This record gives sequence, C-alpha cells and structure tokens, in this order.
Amino acid sequence: MIRTLVSLRFRALFTGLIVQRQKKNKSSKGTVILFAFLFLYVFAVVAGMMGFTFYSLAQPYHMLGLDWLYFSMAGLMGLGFAVLGSVFTTQNQLYDAKDNPLLLSMPIPPRIILLSRMIPLLAMNLLFGGLVIVPATVVYAIFVEFSIVGLLLQLLCLAGIAVLAQAISCLLGWLLHLLLSKLNKSLASVLYLVVFLGIYFYVYSQAGEILTAIVMESQQIASILSKWVWPLYAMGMGCLENGGLLLAFLGICAVCFAAVYAILSATFLRSATMSSVSRKRQKLNLKTSKTAPPVNAIVGKELRKFLGSPVYLTNLGVGLLMAAALTVAGVIFREDLLSAFSMIPGFTDLIPLLICAVLSFLISTMYISAPSVSLEGKNIWILKSLPVSGKDILNAKLLFHCRMTVPLCGICGFVLALAYG
Repeated sequence: MIRTLVSLRFRALFTGLIVQRQKKNKSSKGTVILFAFLFLYVFAVVAGMMGFTFYSLAQPYHMLGLDWLYFSMAGLMGLGFAVLGSVFTTQNQLYDAKDNPLLLSMPIPPRIILLSRMIPLLAMNLLFGGLVIVPATVVYAIFVEFSIVGLLLQLLCLAGIAVLAQAISCLLGWLLHLLLSKLNKSLASVLYLVVFLGIYFYVYSQAGEILTAIVMESQQIASILSKWVWPLYAMGMGCLENGGLLLAFLGICAVCFAAVYAILSATFLRSATMSSVSRKRQKLNLKTSKTAPPVNAIVGKELRKFLGSPVYLTNLGVGLLMAAALTVAGVIFREDLLSAFSMIPGFTDLIPLLICAVLSFLISTMYISAPSVSLEGKNIWILKSLPVSGKDILNAKLLFHCRMTVPLCGICGFVLALAYG
C-alpha cells in the first residue's frame, strides 16, 4: 500500500511540475525535455554559486584546523536552504492535496497516507540540501583533501540533514496550516514571498561582508556551535571520519523525524479535514442586499478572485507591495541616497529619471488584467451567459487593474517627487 501511494505522489509531483495536458505526445515530450534542461540549468547555477562561496572558506578553515566547522557551516546552510524552499510545498502537499478526501474515505490509516506524502518531500529536501552540501564536499576534496571514506560519511551527513530538514518543514507546515485556517492564504503567500525576497536581497547585498566575518570570526563561531548547537558540531566531526559523533548526529535526526511524525500522525485527520478559511454561513436577505451596475459587479468579482488565488496574487501583487516599500525606503533613507548619488558627477540631475524608470519597471510587473480572461477557466461560460456585452466585461477587468495600480503608483510618484524635489 505504502509503495503504491508513494509512486502516485511522485508521479503527481513531477506531473504538476513539468507535464502539461497536451493532445500530441511529441509536444508533451518536448515540454518535459525543455523543463528538464531548465531545472538542470538552475541547479548548475545555484551549485556554482555555492561552490564559489565554499571555495572562500575551505583553505582558511583548514589552515586554522577548523575543518569540522567548514562542514558544519555547509550543513547549516543546507538545512536553511531546504527548509525555506520546501515549507510551503510541505503544507500544500500534506494538507491541501486534492485527493485527501478520497484517500481518507478509504480503509487506509491516516499515518500511512501521511508517510506516503512525506517520502517525496524528503526527496525534495535531499535535493535542496544537496545543492549546498555537494558543492562543499567537491570543493573540499579538490582543494583540501580527498578520501573515499570521508566522501561516504559526508553523503550520510547529507541524508541526515535532509531528514532533519523534513522534520522541521513538516512541523512548520503544520503550524502554517493552522495559521492559514484563520487567515487569507493568498495574502499569507505574498507576505512569505516578500519576506523571503527581503532576506535574499539583504544577504546577497552583504555577501562579501558576511563571508569576511565568517572567516575572521571563525574561532568564536566554532565555540558557539560546539557549545550551543552540538548536533552541527557532531555533523562536522562526522564528516571527518569520526564514526561515533556521526552516529550521534544521525540518531538525533532520526529521533526528531520520528517525534514530528508521531505528532502529525495524531493530528493529520483533523488537520487535513480542516477548512482553509473559517467562515460563518450567512443567509441571503434579498431585502437588504444591494445592487450594482454590471461593470462594478464584475470589478467586485475580480477583486475577490485576485485576493482568493495564491498564485494570482503572489505573481502579480508583489509589484504593488514593492512600489509601496520603495516609496517608504526612499523617504527614510533620503539623506543616505542623496549623499551616495552626489559622489557620481552629474548623477543628481538624473534622480527624476531614475525614479520614473524604477516605478515604470514596477508597474510593468503589475499586469493584473493580462491573464484575467484565461483565469476564468470553465467559469467563462457564466460570464458569456450574462446579459452583459463582451466589451463591458473587458472594460470591467481593465477598470479593476487601473483601480489597483493607478492610485498607488500616483501616490508613490508624488511622495518621491516631494522627497527628492
């Protein structure tokens, strides 16, 4: 049973990622090949970035006799990368899967259903962790020391990191599901993306300083990890052929995974059947209901669809938040930006052009009305059956787009104009 469920989950996962429903098999195979090359390209780029990062750490840590800290840092980065990359997928695959009602209606224990969903996610965490730990292992083998035994132990540590990341992701996914049952999932997805992008751009902008601090403060970091984060210390020592500490690290990862699995098994049935957003049923009162012109009614429908679709709001609503954030940051850091611009001859005169260019770029990411007709899907026949012309429907979609973008961008431009003259 578990084997069949796991194979179905893997098939659904890969089908959702790369396979589209097309009539011609040749087109479908071409799509699979195209996405496979795209994934390989992205993985190669990320692995190359990680390899360059660990190249800066391998020899300095080896000279200081802190080889274990090198692998501990790789494990910490791999753990963070895996958790950040899979927490929303974990929540969606465990609790929002479309076949949950069907499987729960069958004589299958919920713990078996849960385990069948966790195994493909474990493979995903293994992939995310491998994007960090494998380049670190290759760099160490090339520039410091190569050992077959050490290589095998480092791969075991990668497996332990994947199991630990899966436990953390499942726990966070469960908490996230409980939180989203009280909140709007679309807004939560956008906030998660904004926070993730904020952290990413901050780390990217401070990458040089962070690497320098990691090298210069290596003794202090080693002392903190060995005292307060002992599993990472055991992992680093395990990568250096310390079998006892390696077994201890793998045991800790297994215990954490088992504990999280036990907790989720006890709550999976209730959590999987929980409504995504709790709403009270209201009776329709025709006497108090308000009427609206057809265009305004469609605009209201567009707003509800925009706020109710996580993919729609995440992809096309980030530009709205970025425009507002740019304005606030531009006002707060006005003096710093002006002093930086003044160091470039003639650049101060180009500030109005720079503001318009940046706002124009952000506006180009707010193409809310472009996919709105396609997003109707099967419901397009409902609109076509209404006594409303196609022109009015398209005008309503365009009006919603303008209401969301024009006032915000006008306010942002006006505030930045006042701030920078």
